[in-house]
Amino acid sequence: MSDFTHTRVAGAIGPYTDSIIDDLKVTQVATDNRRSSARLKGNGLLIKWGLDAPEGSSLRRQYLPKWVKWAQRQVGKKQERIQTRKDENWSRTVIDGFSVYDVDGKEEVTAILGKIKRDVQPLLKAFDLRFQTIKESVAEGTLGFNRGRHTIALNVRGKANPMKLRKYSAIMRTMIHELAHLRHMNHSRQFQDFDEELLTWARENGIYRPH
Repeated sequence: MSDFTHTRVAGAIGPYTDSIIDDLKVTQVATDNRRSSARLKGNGLLIKWGLDAPEGSSLRRQYLPKWVKWAQRQVGKKQERIQTRKDENWSRTVIDGFSVYDVDGKEEVTAILGKIKRDVQPLLKAFDLRFQTIKESVAEGTLGFNRGRHTIALNVRGKANPMKLRKYSAIMRTMIHELAHLRHMNHSRQFQDFDEELLTWARENGIYRPH
């Protein structure tokens, strides 16, 4: 029995293959995406093989070791960041009703969360979406998450330099992604379509201004 757990990957057309390569957990799956891609999955690697790299192809043999080495480096950096926060004893505080980390920049983080919450109100009303609270997150491997359709957590700080805040437009893009999860908790085609619908509406109504 596999120790791996899988969240349905959009476009998956083949079975999930789990293995340990150089002490790294690696999950591979064939998809109908045009191009192959890879990302961290927890402390492991998820490879989504696209139509450019069919099974047995030289492209797979070329990409696999490169992506494994990349993931090992990223996992190492992630563990260093987690240890740094532990060493610095990061703890939470509440400012203006928002749960943020009690470190330098907390006032700026609070202001951004407040603006995000105000700016998405027309979007919530237009699509009949509801949540209760927003809080700051420094979770690794994600830029935000939705907990039980109740709390939305957003990474406001940069990962490499937590004293440098992400662009407002990037944080808003994450927020819209999490709002789509209020209706579809997975990353199905329905989720992707709804996420795009929210994004289009937000652009047209001046809520999301990518730059």
